[in-house]
Amino acid sequence: MKIRIRKHLCHPCAIILFFSLLLRVGSATAADSTSHKPIFTTIGDDISLVWSDVGPFFIRPLQFDGTDWRNAAIVVGGTAALMPLDSSGRHAARTSSQASGFQNVMNASTHYGDIYGIAAASGITYLGGLIFQCDDLRTTGRELIETLALAGATTTVLKYIAGRSRPYADRGAFSFQPFAFSDDYHSLPSGHATVAFCISSVLAERISNPIATVLLYGAAASTAFSRMYHDQHWLSDTFFGAAIATTTGLWVTKRDEERDFGKKKPSDSGLLLAPSVGGISLTYKF
Repeated sequence: MKIRIRKHLCHPCAIILFFSLLLRVGSATAADSTSHKPIFTTIGDDISLVWSDVGPFFIRPLQFDGTDWRNAAIVVGGTAALMPLDSSGRHAARTSSQASGFQNVMNASTHYGDIYGIAAASGITYLGGLIFQCDDLRTTGRELIETLALAGATTTVLKYIAGRSRPYADRGAFSFQPFAFSDDYHSLPSGHATVAFCISSVLAERISNPIATVLLYGAAASTAFSRMYHDQHWLSDTFFGAAIATTTGLWVTKRDEERDFGKKKPSDSGLLLAPSVGGISLTYKF
């Protein structure tokens, strides 16, 4: 029986993320584990699973079908379409509420996209699953780490290639210096938006609850806006980062679901109709 995490994430903070996940252990015991392998064997198996996804992930564009190319066009086209709105979007974000309460929300939202805090929370989630022998919690931690690694690598490379100037540099929304090492030219895509949507996309799939999904993606959207509010990114930067992260998170969780489905065997229970001496026998096996 597959166990689902039912705790809701209601605050854009890595600490809350960790405790929301860890609280799931309260209803899980060692009996919930589907395997009793030595801990280092389990870790080795998980590393192998992650490694087996690296190649297929990065060669995906070579295997795109019509739907994949359509989705890619939406992402790239959407990013390009938002660029003319970047300057006005910057002004709107920068001139929004200056109330202390709103500023606190924006600061908290930024933490939800902090790679160090989120990576630590993901790692502790994975270790929690190992220690408490909760396969579902461990798998969630592994998927979070994998998604952060794959999407993070993609975003980092694209930042370097694009070389887009950040808003605070006041060089305009269309100032690019490809392959620049200065952080001032690492605006596209947004790293914080990538991290936030990595977490939200994976947890939304794992929790599988409409309310939790709204809360999770709402927290991620708040992180994206906070980057504009703090003059670190343009609107199109956050959109591109969110798209990369969400598609990666959905891909990682789908890969796991496909692997789980492949492991399932047809049930031996049910009605069995078979020929017998002098007729046909009907047997119920359970």
